[in-house]
Amino acid sequence: MKLSGTWKGAIIGTVAGATAALLLAPESGKRMRERLRRKSRDVYDKAAEVTQNVRERTAELANDIRDKTDEIRSKVRDKSAHAADEAAAGVGKAADAIGDKAGELSDKAREALQSAEARSKEAAEEAKERVKASLG
Repeated sequence: MKLSGTWKGAIIGTVAGATAALLLAPESGKRMRERLRRKSRDVYDKAAEVTQNVRERTAELANDIRDKTDEIRSKVRDKSAHAADEAAAGVGKAADAIGDKAGELSDKAREALQSAEARSKEAAEEAKERVKASLG
């Protein structure tokens, strides 16, 4: 994992400050080297701890984001399926209404045809009667 400029600056500043403090303190060389070693180890341990904490938190955030993404994806699928079901129901209702209207029109056309046939037969009978009356 790469450290940001702020973290790098903080770590370098801590190391530089600790080193300067130790070098300026009036101690023997052996004792100073030991303190430098200890302080360096402390800084390294602290940096490792911070790095580990950042990794853990990043992993937690990634998992949270993944979970939220899955949740949103699921909600979108559910809403899409619901919308599709409603659209299909609407299309079904419209098809039923069109079928009903077509049936009504077909019935009216049949009635009109039957009426026209009846009138046509009546007219033919009347014409036949007139022809007979005029001939006879």
